[in-house]
Amino acid sequence: MKHDFIDRYSKLESPVHERDARAKTVALFAVIVACVTTPPRAWYAFCIYAGMVVIIAAASRVPFRYLLTRAMVVLPFIAVVAVFVPFMHPGVPAFQWGWLTVSRDGLLVVWNVAAKSLISVSCLILLTSTTRFTDLMRGLERLHVPRFFTLVSSFMYRYIFIIVDEAEA
Repeated sequence: MKHDFIDRYSKLESPVHERDARAKTVALFAVIVACVTTPPRAWYAFCIYAGMVVIIAAASRVPFRYLLTRAMVVLPFIAVVAVFVPFMHPGVPAFQWGWLTVSRDGLLVVWNVAAKSLISVSCLILLTSTTRFTDLMRGLERLHVPRFFTLVSSFMYRYIFIIVDEAEA
């Protein structure tokens, strides 16, 4: 039974790992909030957010391959948006295939969903990869996150290993 598939790299030593769980939580959620509230056409801002994620990942010594493979969990959701939205979103046509028209606004929506979701998920992966789970829960409690949330998260963390073991058997 392996118990390191969630926080495999949380025991590394790096400048990011040494930071208090509260500081990392607030900083990474600030990046997420800033990213989510940024207008879709602010390309430079998304480059800055992605650059921040890359810098934090490099400083944390969490392998980029690990970060990228974990971030791919959002690809099915992005694919659903990419399949439907460009064709159904009204606006100026970007190109046309017979009776199917792909609008520029639809492509902008796909870009927006992809950029925001990948940056946000990468921030969450970095948070969980650089903080031991017990420290993260303790930090969330000190930030006055509702006890219900921390309890449910703790139970989920505890029992996910049992579910994985049963699935592997």
